[in-house]
Amino acid sequence: MGIHDYDHSNALIDTGKLAKEAAKAKLDVDLKEYLARGGKITVCEAGARTEDIPQGQWTRNRRRVKPPTLPD
Repeated sequence: MGIHDYDHSNALIDTGKLAKEAAKAKLDVDLKEYLARGGKITVCEAGARTEDIPQGQWTRNRRRVKPPTLPD
């Protein structure tokens, strides 16, 4: 028992792993509640997409070109 006798019992605990396990447990509980309320899970084909999705990160933020106005 010296001056620098620290408690190292928590030093080797992987908190990231604990957080993942807690998130997975919550997801499992939420999924069971969703299915119990009558929710349905749709499994789509690999690569299936909805039509007319804007592509690229700047597509939704592009400025709309205003039509030219005629001088009075």
